[in-house]
Amino acid sequence: MAAEVSSMGHFMVRIEFKAKASDADLLEQRAFLEKITSDGTLLLAAILPEEPGKGIAIIQAASLDAAKALYTGAPLARKGIIAWSMSPLTLTYGSALGAK
Repeated sequence: MAAEVSSMGHFMVRIEFKAKASDADLLEQRAFLEKITSDGTLLLAAILPEEPGKGIAIIQAASLDAAKALYTGAPLARKGIIAWSMSPLTLTYGSALGAK
């Protein structure tokens, strides 16, 4: 039996640090990431080791506007420590679509 595919949209967030984050800022961001992971919104977060200060996140949301509203609330974004941009994704294959 095939896994059911979510009707939610998927979005890639490109992240770039613009300022140094304090330990407290990083703890607050981590709590945000843990929350959106536990509710199923954050599928993946990663640093780009060949691009210092940059990373990506893959999230799912009902719409691009909803995804942008969510990430606007990220602590490091609110404080201007990171800049980010977002693009919709069209999933074609992989475990997010139930492929094994």
